[in-house]
Amino acid sequence: MRRTIIALTVLALVWCGWWALGALVIERGFAAWRSERVSDGWQIEATLTASGFPGHWHTTAEQIAVEDPDRAGRLSGDQLTVAVPAYWPFSAVLTLPETPFTLQLPGETLIVNAPGAVAKASASAGLAPQIAAFSGVSGPWQVNTQHGALVSAEDLTVTLLEAPRRSGSYQLDAGATAFAPGDVLRATLGLPSGWPRAFEAAKVALKVKTERDAAEGAVLLRHLELTALEMVWGPLRVEGGGSLALELDGTPAGQLRLTIKEWRGFYAHLKTAAVIPPDRAFQADLMLNALANIGGDPSTLDLTLRFEGGEMSLGTILLGPAPKITFQSAQP
Repeated sequence: MRRTIIALTVLALVWCGWWALGALVIERGFAAWRSERVSDGWQIEATLTASGFPGHWHTTAEQIAVEDPDRAGRLSGDQLTVAVPAYWPFSAVLTLPETPFTLQLPGETLIVNAPGAVAKASASAGLAPQIAAFSGVSGPWQVNTQHGALVSAEDLTVTLLEAPRRSGSYQLDAGATAFAPGDVLRATLGLPSGWPRAFEAAKVALKVKTERDAAEGAVLLRHLELTALEMVWGPLRVEGGGSLALELDGTPAGQLRLTIKEWRGFYAHLKTAAVIPPDRAFQADLMLNALANIGGDPSTLDLTLRFEGGEMSLGTILLGPAPKITFQSAQP
């Protein structure tokens, strides 16, 4: 009995030391990240508190304010919590507060409200851990501007899963129920009151390939495959697919295919609202009608966006420089 008590006491002391060490690592990790960002010109404010003993490292950040002067953006919110199991530090759960976050951009302020939304992430064990799975789930959410509602939905689900035995290859799926552009966006698009408020379907699926840079250790995005795209909004239906290979600097090469059904009614509203500039409407009419006639169905647009040599084209029409698609994780 005595030995059992001693063993349990030693185990408890070791566990207390492990928990304290983990809390210290989290605190110093945040301090190092903050110091690095501040040296780059960022402004970061947050008050951290640690709790959750003995089962979790539960970190709460309050009175959050992050500003990136290079991009002229400022994010602020009341609270953010992150919970990491003390028995397996390679997973984490992030929870948003009931109150909204505010994103200030040049000329616009966005108010993001997703009460209690939860994101879960897990990584492979090791000295250079790599994301293995991610999921984000939200109930009703909304993004507003100072002038009114921008978009909303009844829910949002995002999942990212690493392919079995294929390090760096992932399947990404995202979807929202009753995704609805708000009054601000509807007015911008010139949509009448009779146009449906919400999408009947809004989902996308991607296969993603990443690669770890041998010199710097950062994870780079190298290949994208759009395996499914479905957007249904009233009579308008958009479907798509295709794949892009990405150079180290994010320059894409490949093609994306879009099929837009029953496009004419929606396009007419865009012209009425002058989303299509009046001085270019005639050219747009000629191009879109020609593309629709090529496919044999005037009510359907079959579009192929091609990316080659740093340029982007629509069919045989050169559109200009291709946008670079970049994602680079921090070094482990």
